Amino acid sequence: MKDLEYENVKSDKIARILGIYTKLMNGGIVNKAEEARKYGVNERSIQRDIDDIREYFENETADIGFINSVIYDRSAKGYRLEQLYKTRLSNSEILAVCKILLDSRAFTKKEMLLLLGKLVESCVPQTNQKAVMDLISNEEFHYVEPRHHTVFIDKLWTLGQQRLIMQIQIAIIDIRIILAMFDKKSDDQILYAGVRERKTCAGE
Repeated sequence: MKDLEYENVKSDKIARILGIYTKLMNGGIVNKAEEARKYGVNERSIQRDIDDIREYFENETADIGFINSVIYDRSAKGYRLEQLYKTRLSNSEILAVCKILLDSRAFTKKEMLLLLGKLVESCVPQTNQKAVMDLISNEEFHYVEPRHHTVFIDKLWTLGQQRLIMQIQIAIIDIRIILAMFDKKSDDQILYAGVRERKTCAGE
């Protein structure tokens, strides 16, 4: 008898959660008091149902590529669904990015395949990943790597930092030159030294 009662309660809870979920997905407002009266339960039960739906949406984000959030709308006096933002790229977007990378021929084939695999895995919903990989597999196979065959990708960060430092140094020198031009106490020798320093820093 107890098992039957448990199954009935479980079945009622599933039906209730599905009903609330459907209402949220259709853009409706979920008012706890109204839902409690509708299903013959207390508001705490409805709150637990809403929390279960929230948890489901959080776990679902990785698969669908969207962050769905159940928020309380004070003006509507109830809960509603809000899609915060899209976390994954569409098939067309990831194909465009992959195409640009492949056409660049900037990396060795090993580097390129590793980079494309990580892009697809992290930027495409799981349900679309195989379809995307199938579409770019032919271009991956025929990819022509640069003649130098040099592993380059790990050096990019260091090169980027060096370039940023150089740009900062040039900017500081430019400021000194401008100040020297407007400073009546500065002579041509100081100005010339600043220009020469800038050319040296810029590799001119």
